[in-house]
Amino acid sequence: MKRLFYFLCIVSVFSLTSCITIIEEIFLNKDGSGKFLLTVDLSAVMGMKEMLAGKLNSANSDSLSLLQEKFDSIIYFNDMKDSVRRTLSYPHLVEKAHLQLKGDEEAGILKVTVHFPFKNVEEINQFQQDIQRYGKGGLNKEMTSDFLGYQTNFSKTKKSIERVTTYGEAKEVKEEDRLAESMSKMMFATARVKSIYHLPGKIKSTTIPGATVKGNQCEVELSYPDFINRKKTMDGIITYK
Repeated sequence: MKRLFYFLCIVSVFSLTSCITIIEEIFLNKDGSGKFLLTVDLSAVMGMKEMLAGKLNSANSDSLSLLQEKFDSIIYFNDMKDSVRRTLSYPHLVEKAHLQLKGDEEAGILKVTVHFPFKNVEEINQFQQDIQRYGKGGLNKEMTSDFLGYQTNFSKTKKSIERVTTYGEAKEVKEEDRLAESMSKMMFATARVKSIYHLPGKIKSTTIPGATVKGNQCEVELSYPDFINRKKTMDGIITYK
């Protein structure tokens, strides 16, 4: 847990430099089951340690030591407190997930990934509802309905998968919350968002604008501001053999 605290310190400091890539990744099996990964990649931080040292105050300067370690830690969600479990709509789904913290100075890796195994893609939607609602609890609750500002919703037919984004509705921000709102906007100013699909058959076509297709893999990447402000979309249907 101490390592997680240090990691969150680094996230909060480097959010101001927007060294962030949010990656959604789906590995889909023929029977409709699979694995969903949600990653916050801060690997760019590894080349900015001197800048980080100048930003961290004495209270959390020990966080810098995290960048000099090689680690691969896992936190299981089934260990959550009963008080947290009671706030969830789908605790049986959340309990299947785990959080992975990975760092390697030599390889230039620093990221946190949520791993979620699912029986069908609808479970991804339910899982995200709980995770985003819980994550939002520690941030500015007046900004949007979700922690990241959006919710991805997936549906599947026999040979296709569709993604539809539901965006959080901005609310009037109270004066005391304006600083948090400004920091959040700064945090994602140059951030990127990426979606990757690994499907059980060769991809025939997709309606996702700008998507790259290679064999059974489909990938699309946008700037977070363009995506969240609905200037560009990651939504669409992927059909495969």
